[in-house]
Amino acid sequence: LNAVVKQREESTVGALAKAREQAAAAGAKAQEYETAIQAARQEVYRQRDADRRKNLEQRDQALRKRREQAEALVRDGQAELAREVSTTKAELSAASQSLAEEISQRLLGTELPGAARRLQI
Repeated sequence: LNAVVKQREESTVGALAKAREQAAAAGAKAQEYETAIQAARQEVYRQRDADRRKNLEQRDQALRKRREQAEALVRDGQAELAREVSTTKAELSAASQSLAEEISQRLLGTELPGAARRLQI
């Protein structure tokens, strides 16, 4: 009877020791998985941050390009407007001289002195 009890006790102790070893191995494996999952999360966060920075840089470049294009359009428009103003002023000046001479001829029946000289200028 003592031999049977002793054998069962050894079997029980052996089974408990084996169970503890398996539990420790499972705990270590769980820790490995947790570490791997944490590393994967960190990599995802790093990649997401890199993508976000890249997208922001691309957006900033596009905005700079559009701003430069808009500024160029404004400059071109201002230059064209300045040319038109200059041309219009010259045309108005010539037209006013011509009208003054015509008014003078009709009202006074004479030509304004120096009118021919002004037209040549």
